[in-house]
Amino acid sequence: STSTIFFDLKSIQELADGHEFARGEETASEAGFGILSLKMASTGPMYTVQLLPLVKVWHESDKVRTSCSCNYSKKGICRHTAATMISILNREE
Repeated sequence: STSTIFFDLKSIQELADGHEFARGEETASEAGFGILSLKMASTGPMYTVQLLPLVKVWHESDKVRTSCSCNYSKKGICRHTAATMISILNREE
């Protein structure tokens, strides 16, 4: 099913540090932010958002996988990825 969610707010908080999560929440609540595409991959749904940078979120081998084209190099996920994941959860609600 394309509506299957494989993460929740708690898991997003665990993937991001506090600052990146807070910035992600701000970005997700901004007007005009939204999912541009949802496609089915062999492992399930893959969500893609064009924020500048490009963010992808998908499920693979029972884990959440993400990629972002920004230059974030610290541990965990960046604010763009956190915002995308929060936006996906908000759309499902």
